[in-house]
Amino acid sequence: MKLLVIGRLVIPSPSTYAMTGSQPSSGYRAATTITGTVGRSNYDTLIQRAGRLPGVRLQGMTSLTSAEGQDRLQAQLLEKALQRGHSQAERTASALGLRRVVLLRIDQRSHASPSLSAMGVNASPRFRPEEAPLPKASLSLALDYCLN
Repeated sequence: MKLLVIGRLVIPSPSTYAMTGSQPSSGYRAATTITGTVGRSNYDTLIQRAGRLPGVRLQGMTSLTSAEGQDRLQAQLLEKALQRGHSQAERTASALGLRRVVLLRIDQRSHASPSLSAMGVNASPRFRPEEAPLPKASLSLALDYCLN
């Protein structure tokens, strides 16, 4: 049997409450949130299996990068930010009639944020993993240059 979840799956006890209606005993409703990590290749299978169960309503998902994906994304962001900063410093030096640009200090801050995507009330006949939102990350650099 192929495992759909990577790592730990958390299924807390459901919260139950009486449903309101015109009859005194309209019934009860239970709700819980199941959390776990699923690889992109297993989205479709998990959504189809869960969506077919009676009483299950799919509400959302959060996209997270893998550790390797996060490292790769941060490296790409850092490289682009450094190139942009160096280009701006060179343009400034040129505008001032200076020739030399030396990087003195880097103050780096990065932030990765999960991306929440709302799913429909009913699972679609076929969910395509590429429909899932890609994780987002940002990188902020303060670059100090010496221009002379």
